Amino acid sequence: MYTYRPAQEQDYAAISAIRNSYLHDAVTPELVRLYTERDRARCEQFVHLVAVAADGTVMGEAMMLQDPESPPGEWFCALGVLPDHWGKGVGTGLYTRAEEYARERGARLIRQRIEGGHDDGFRFALRMGFTLARERVESVLNLAEWDGARFGKQVASVRASGIRVMSLPSIIDEGLLHQIYELEMETLEEAPFFTGHRPAYERWAKEHTGLQPGEQFCTLALDGDRLVGVSTVYFPESPGRGARQGYTAVLRAYRGRGIALTLKLINIKEAKARGALYIRTNSEPDAFAVHAVNQKLGFRDVPGPRVMVKALI
Repeated sequence: MYTYRPAQEQDYAAISAIRNSYLHDAVTPELVRLYTERDRARCEQFVHLVAVAADGTVMGEAMMLQDPESPPGEWFCALGVLPDHWGKGVGTGLYTRAEEYARERGARLIRQRIEGGHDDGFRFALRMGFTLARERVESVLNLAEWDGARFGKQVASVRASGIRVMSLPSIIDEGLLHQIYELEMETLEEAPFFTGHRPAYERWAKEHTGLQPGEQFCTLALDGDRLVGVSTVYFPESPGRGARQGYTAVLRAYRGRGIALTLKLINIKEAKARGALYIRTNSEPDAFAVHAVNQKLGFRDVPGPRVMVKALI
């Protein structure tokens, strides 16, 4: 017998254990608190539920939120249950209640991201009425084994071609921030998955400047004063985690010159110097150039995340 109620701060240790049962990167109770507070602050419509056993033990959680930058009526769901309690109706009870919350507030489409290799989660989503929208390619670089000696002349070669390369531990210059935004949006619109919806600058800028100290490292490529390339890596927020490669963008006219590889190479060296265990990244299946760069740098493919969707009638 289970009861369902809103998640509370004293549940965060149990929630971290649930997430660690299926996520690739370790999650601490402090990270659960940090992520939850961020979601509550940016989403007007947000619910976070837990399933509790008769003895008070938290067995599962579900979040349902409407991102203000998503198309109207589009919501996002995340759900997890301790493996020992699969098949007992816990996940169904959580999801049903979370979906009802979204329906009552005008939801027309729900998206869910299933972690790569989490086949049980994938099958559960199918039973709940979701369909597979796309499967991304995920790659991991083991920094303990990585040796960048073979790229010794790469950065110098790009600089010799007239491209200026610089790195920033944080982005505080408003003019530069605008340039990065426009560059990312221009390249985003070329992506096959682009829906026509560009995130507003104010929201995008808040996410890029509202990080914890030391959480990001951004490497830029400039031709004179013109920004032509950018790549960002995000660092562990707790020990024992890997870094995450963020969006890498190079203007079309500057591709094929080794700029993307150079930007990522600098970020990899920084991540290794900071003690990150690995770097994880993902891309679209038909992003062949991106995948080729990652493979050249030493990334190896692992099962990628699945994006699931459910249309509500």
